[in-house]
Amino acid sequence: MDLKTNTNVPVVAIRPYRLADAADTMAVFLAAVTETAAADYSPEQIQAWARPEARELSTWHAAMHERNSYVATVDGEPAGFSDVDSQGYIESNGGQKN
Repeated sequence: MDLKTNTNVPVVAIRPYRLADAADTMAVFLAAVTETAAADYSPEQIQAWARPEARELSTWHAAMHERNSYVATVDGEPAGFSDVDSQGYIESNGGQKN
């Protein structure tokens, strides 16, 4: 069997969240809510969910750290995230940043 390597496939890695991921993961979240989900929710619902004016990086980081978050990277850049509870269940996830 001859397996060929496709060099056009992005490399996806999953790793624990870290402080340096705060701004990128918040951007992923905001893009997921305001862009990806925009077709499924009213502008009022989007605004209430996203609340970009009320978000601070230090608060975001503390919440991500406490929730046992993991970051998915594509070619080394954060592209999504998810939280895993103490029993191994996925609690939430973040969308992909374009």
